[in-house]
Amino acid sequence: LTATPTSKTSGQPDLTAEEVQNYNYWFAKLDSENMVLGIRDECSYLVPSNVSYKNNTMVMLDNTRSAQIHTLKIGSTEYALTAGGWRLVTLSSPAIPVNMQIFCRGIELGQIRLE
Repeated sequence: LTATPTSKTSGQPDLTAEEVQNYNYWFAKLDSENMVLGIRDECSYLVPSNVSYKNNTMVMLDNTRSAQIHTLKIGSTEYALTAGGWRLVTLSSPAIPVNMQIFCRGIELGQIRLE
């Protein structure tokens, strides 16, 4: 028997390629729970912009409506997003509750409260 390696999908921490379904699957699953953060107007605003989540919550960072590369900074962590791309991330903090500001291009777009 030969072991089949599992590869990580770029930008998808802790998920194998087989576990990452397509965009429509994750959008439908997470949007119904208000867990899709969509970048609008070339990173001038985010929908939703002010939300509360439980610690260790997975969200989608959705840049599919933009033809530009963007970097979102949530708290102290930066997430690179390809043009027209999306990314699943788990938001966590060792100290809760915590408010984490969201920035793009130096503009504050909102905040996430982890509880």
